[in-house]
Amino acid sequence: MLTVSLLVCAMMALTQADHDGVLKGTATEAGEVSPVFRSRRALVCPAGWTLHGQRCFYSEATAMTWDLAEANCVNKGGHLASIHSLEEQLYIKDIVAGIVWIGGSACKVAGAWSWTDGTPVDYRTWCPTKPNDILSDCCMQMTAAVDKCWDDLPCPASHASICAKAAI
Repeated sequence: MLTVSLLVCAMMALTQADHDGVLKGTATEAGEVSPVFRSRRALVCPAGWTLHGQRCFYSEATAMTWDLAEANCVNKGGHLASIHSLEEQLYIKDIVAGIVWIGGSACKVAGAWSWTDGTPVDYRTWCPTKPNDILSDCCMQMTAAVDKCWDDLPCPASHASICAKAAI
């Protein structure tokens, strides 16, 4: 009786795991359940976007103001890119050319930087003497310098941009 109870519990667990997309239970002739792990679905990005980690990036070559660049990214289902690690910084550095807008802004309070996608500002790579924390220079751009450090500029300047969104 105990064996039957354990077998029923095991089958229920595997059925729930299968429902969650983790396992597929296959019964053998002896009535034992042999779990088979499914491979996880690969993350994908829409055409024109590139996959890095769990996010998709889109390099917009058309120069526009920071506000229009953010609106353009939102229209594409994302935001101007937020950068959270040296690895992401280096990846973006490799897929863009020249100066590009990224998603940092401090237009409400000088020096209070935030990302437009709402994620925390947990990584920084400012150029020397930057940011200058002048309220008129409240939009973030990645420079054309070799290291692509960040600079704060007036938002009406026109530059290319980089958008980001979650991969699907």
